[in-house]
Amino acid sequence: MVGSCSSRPCQAHKMCHQSGKSSYVCEDISLLTCNIDQQIENGKILTNAPDENKFLDKAMFQCDNGYIASQHEVKCKASGEWQAATCTEMERLSDCKEILDKYPTARNGLYEIELWKSGQILTVNCDMETADGGWTVTMTTSLYISI
Repeated sequence: MVGSCSSRPCQAHKMCHQSGKSSYVCEDISLLTCNIDQQIENGKILTNAPDENKFLDKAMFQCDNGYIASQHEVKCKASGEWQAATCTEMERLSDCKEILDKYPTARNGLYEIELWKSGQILTVNCDMETADGGWTVTMTTSLYISI
C-alpha cells in the first residue's frame, strides 16, 4: 500500500480509502452493501432477503438454462460488488449422468438433453444429489375423473 492508508490508520471493522495524496477516509465495513441488481451475463444473483447483501454476506448464484455456474455461491466484497462468477454454455448431452460427469458442479434442476438416436431435444428434471446423482426424474401428473 502506498500513501496514508499504508500506515493502516483505521480501526477494526473499518476500511481505508485514499482521498488524495495525503488524506484518507475510514469507512465502516458493516455498512457496505452489494448491488442486488448486479448484471451477470447469462445468470443472476439471488438473495433470500433484502438485508442479505452486506459485506461478506453470501448469495446464491444461478445461471440461465443451458449454462453452468463456475460456483453456486458468491460473497459481497468491500467494493460493493459480488464476488466474480461466470456462466458457461453447456454442451447438450444425452442424459443426466453424462451432464454430472462432464459438469461436476451441476445441481438439481431442469436440463435440455439430446436423445442420441433420434436427435430430439427434451427438457428433463435431473437429480444430481441422491445416491451419487445423475438421475433423470420423471414427474407424473394424476388425472382423476369422477363419474
